[in-house]
Amino acid sequence: MTLDERHGSSSSNSSDDSSDGSFIIKSTDPKRPPLWFVCHAHSAESRSEWLQNLRQILQTQQDFLKAIQSPIAYQKEQTKEAS
Repeated sequence: MTLDERHGSSSSNSSDDSSDGSFIIKSTDPKRPPLWFVCHAHSAESRSEWLQNLRQILQTQQDFLKAIQSPIAYQKEQTKEAS
């Protein structure tokens, strides 16, 4: 999944502001047909909150993937960050 913060744009993970509060969630599964969800927030604050939560979910998924692909390296990285 990627986030496109500019409605109607083809670039992903852009940080440009959208005047209508919209953003796009794109599926990145290469085994499935393209799937996009166009989302419209009621306010700039709501849009910002949605994007922050979605970014946090994506980061958690990436961290989990790192942990299961290379558990020892991931644990060393976590120990280093805690120091």
